[in-house]
Amino acid sequence: EFLSICKAMLKSNILPDFITVDGAEGGTGAAPVEYSNFIGTPLEAGLVFVHNALVGINVRHKIRLICSGKITNGFDMLKNIALGADLCNSARGMMMATGCIQSKQCNANTCPTGVTTQSRRLQYGLVVEEKQHNVANYHKNTMKSFLEMVGALGLDDPTDLKPFHIMRRIAQDEVRSFNNIYDYL
Repeated sequence: EFLSICKAMLKSNILPDFITVDGAEGGTGAAPVEYSNFIGTPLEAGLVFVHNALVGINVRHKIRLICSGKITNGFDMLKNIALGADLCNSARGMMMATGCIQSKQCNANTCPTGVTTQSRRLQYGLVVEEKQHNVANYHKNTMKSFLEMVGALGLDDPTDLKPFHIMRRIAQDEVRSFNNIYDYL
């Protein structure tokens, strides 16, 4: 399906400013466990696929890639930017910093913490004046962690992250970098 979108972009010469790749892992954590564990394409594979498709039609430099899906810490950001994302969205991490307890009632308007409800009665459970500090600290510390890891890799700028910077253990006695796990154009 995405390849037909790429063909349409080339034919019309109309390009989006950005594309958001959302992994099957689920951003907020509200999806049923079976869905987030077994349905859809994992973010890593989807991100590499979209990146390669855009490189293949020579428009990657014109379109920003945003990734989303269970990005909760600095390493998640580091990994996804190395895989090809230009920036990361964090739903679950921000919601938990706000007070989410993952009761999985987001769609029912019955969120007991007031984070995902339109019910005025339940919204009183979310005291923004208190939670704003949690969210600000979470964001500040996540970014600090991310930038420290960028520096630990010997890089001055996150845009210099490449797949070969990230290693993954694939067997008890074997470790590979992402550029040896995923095929890149």
